[in-house]
Amino acid sequence: LERFAEALADARAAAQDERVAVAALLEASLSLDWMTEFAEGNVLAERALDRAALAGVAPETPLGRALALARGRLAVRTGRWDDAVVALAPLERVDPSPADIETVLGAHALLGSVACVQADLPRAEALFAAGLAHAARWEQPVAACALWINRPMLWMALGRLDDALADFQRAAETSRRLGHAQIERVASHNLAQYLRWRGRLDEAEALARRAAELARLRLGAVPPADALLLARLAVSRGSAPEARAARAQAGPGPFHPYELLQ
Repeated sequence: LERFAEALADARAAAQDERVAVAALLEASLSLDWMTEFAEGNVLAERALDRAALAGVAPETPLGRALALARGRLAVRTGRWDDAVVALAPLERVDPSPADIETVLGAHALLGSVACVQADLPRAEALFAAGLAHAARWEQPVAACALWINRPMLWMALGRLDDALADFQRAAETSRRLGHAQIERVASHNLAQYLRWRGRLDEAEALARRAAELARLRLGAVPPADALLLARLAVSRGSAPEARAARAQAGPGPFHPYELLQ
């Protein structure tokens, strides 16, 4: 339903015991991630990991695996690639159940991206393929969109640009059918960035503006990454005033060339 603020409020209210409190912190962290409040989400994920250690949460439980995913996500966001692999690799070998299918699929998306960064492209291809197979088996189209959004890292490294374009388009079209505006925003943003690189500026601008409007719809404001993309497109068209206005809206950064669903 994309009611992220309500999910955040529920997560913050659920604290009957330590394990429930840990799970609530993780859910609050994920809600903040969906709202692009990554810094605060990271803080809550770290707090969940600290409380889980005190509560003695077993690593082989669904909550323990969700904590491993959170640990891996934090490592990815700070560029600690080896630490990310240590945290996430056990999840790759889990035969998923309804309780933790989203955790397992998240691990595949992150591990595939890390393998691209580490230039282990055969492993990356296998991870993305396995994740998409799990997503199809368990009917998880949102997770499939996340995998399609991340996998172009692999295709670009291999020079398979048409495959990268196809994955971005699948993610955008599927999320639109689902009515999931935030995923469509990320997919549209990335596709616009890709088309800008290819010199297809009119298509890129239409998608970038759609991404910005979707952000206004679901988040109440345009994230810095979307504003910066609009500024870059304005520069490409030679519109300096529009570029300056969009760049000012983007704020101080930091910025990334495209977004991953992590």
